[in-house]
Amino acid sequence: MRSATVNKTSVKLSILHKGRRRHLERQPGKKSHKERIITAETRLDVLEASVEELYQGQQRLLGVESSQKEVESRIEKVDSLIDQLTEDTKNSVRHLHEVVAELTAKVARVEIKRGTAAENVGERKKTAD
Repeated sequence: MRSATVNKTSVKLSILHKGRRRHLERQPGKKSHKERIITAETRLDVLEASVEELYQGQQRLLGVESSQKEVESRIEKVDSLIDQLTEDTKNSVRHLHEVVAELTAKVARVEIKRGTAAENVGERKKTAD
């Protein structure tokens, strides 16, 4: 959109410059004060258009830099979230290992108790016989 505006401005200035040049070419000889003013005005118009193009380019560049900073900020946030998720996952795995160890110990105790109870039942049967 901006480049279209710049192109339209450039085309208008080009047409204006050609018109002024034709006007000057029709009058042979030394340039008059009026002709010099017309030439200076044309050059000023061209300079103004160039400055406008530079300004618009600078604005686009600033927009790109701003977008880049925003993207970098988002990447840093994602990296931070990944680090936190990794740490949380490690903590969860440690906790699960602890729970498994506790359950394994409980199962072992229950099996020992069952084994002892079974032995007692077996001895009672033998003495009763």
